[in-house]
Amino acid sequence: MDNKERLQSYVRRQIELCDEILGAKIKVGGKVLKTRNIYIKICEYIKNFKSGKSDRRWVIIPGLRGTGKTTVLAQSYFFIKDFYPNADVIYFSIDDAMVNGFSLIEVIDTYMEEIGQEPETAKDVFIMLDEVQNNYDWAKILKTYHDKSPGVFLLCSGSSAVNLQSNADVAGRRAEIECLYPMSFCEYEVVEHDVYPIKGLKSKLDDALYASKDARECYAKLKACEPEIVEYCKNVKPSHWAKYIKTGSLPFTLPTSDEGGVYKQVLQTVEKIVYKDLPQIDSIDAKSIPVAMSLLQLLSEADSISVSKVANLLGVSPVTLTSILDSLCRAELLIKVKPYGSNFSAARKNSKYLFASSTIRAALYYRNGSPASEDVRDGRILEDVAGLHFYRRNNINHAGDLFYDSAQGGADFIIKTGDTAVVFETGRGKKDSTQVESTLDRIGERGRYGVTVCDTAEIALSNSEKNVSIPWRVFALAG
Repeated sequence: MDNKERLQSYVRRQIELCDEILGAKIKVGGKVLKTRNIYIKICEYIKNFKSGKSDRRWVIIPGLRGTGKTTVLAQSYFFIKDFYPNADVIYFSIDDAMVNGFSLIEVIDTYMEEIGQEPETAKDVFIMLDEVQNNYDWAKILKTYHDKSPGVFLLCSGSSAVNLQSNADVAGRRAEIECLYPMSFCEYEVVEHDVYPIKGLKSKLDDALYASKDARECYAKLKACEPEIVEYCKNVKPSHWAKYIKTGSLPFTLPTSDEGGVYKQVLQTVEKIVYKDLPQIDSIDAKSIPVAMSLLQLLSEADSISVSKVANLLGVSPVTLTSILDSLCRAELLIKVKPYGSNFSAARKNSKYLFASSTIRAALYYRNGSPASEDVRDGRILEDVAGLHFYRRNNINHAGDLFYDSAQGGADFIIKTGDTAVVFETGRGKKDSTQVESTLDRIGERGRYGVTVCDTAEIALSNSEKNVSIPWRVFALAG
């Protein structure tokens, strides 16, 4: 059998087995997985394409490994099969295709031949491509198909968010980018416990926390939401939150009930990111890749790091360490939180690096232990949870920049929108408003008010009327 026959056989087999392959991706133990928010957006793109309302027909889903990109492709595949039965729809894992010796362009061209359609005149063709970044020139190939094939809808995913987005820019900004992040608590409740959010509550909480003119208004808006918060929480057990922050934000781990088993899976995924994804993002020297694993362990124990000191400890140059940190952020493994201040003053201070999923930090603690107390460890894990909340919100809504107060006793987060900012402090146990108010004093009139997220039982306004303390359950429902 020559290579052409092998390729045809591969594509034909993929067409035959597509339902079976993807059917396994949307079920766990015979139970159909719940859809996430991004699925609704993808379906809207598909429906608008079919109805002629929009010509947006190239959607890219980047994101961290383990966030469920393949599941979203599978769910979208069956949406098309159910609602548009006459359409031609196919799914290819580019990783699998390349292992078999076939390139992206070869499988697409052969598929079009098999269904008897020409790219220029094709109608109702949906091509789904997983891990597309594994093909070096994927952007040029898909740009060509997009430009010459007005009847072809392209939906692709990949593990490197910045890599995919920058390539989409090179392709002429033709693609829509819909990032898939680790799950919020509300998404976790839907997927794992069939607890659905109360319509409109999230937007009300978001408005209260970020758009109030002062702490008094923030407090009043939050108190007005209390009946709905109580109603939602009737179906949420305390154990749900405890599991979410330790093992629940990465959906691929949910079928595993054993905590140790979850952490082993997560650590294997982290190693894939470091050894497979990082070289695709930047030209990092092969000798520097193992340094990234040591760096992640150090970051699990640190609130912020000195690049020069850590570089010396790990035996690399500061330039190399900075490159590795940037790559880990581009891979969506870390979230960089810059120090607040002018460009000059901030440049002299250390940035803070949080884990995009708190499960990753918990997994590193599980494998290597930690000299820190349980309170400190849990506080860092909760800071990751808050970091993901702010990162998702800012990126999805294009709403604000994320900083922290690097001064001694400063607050964990500063959300800057325009010329004003809201200050957040997060932590385990009960916390007073000291850190928030200290940061508000430092940033002056730009600081509107502060929010302290902790284990308080009630929503409360501080005596100074500058800070609102809220339980984690309230903050979680705004994410």
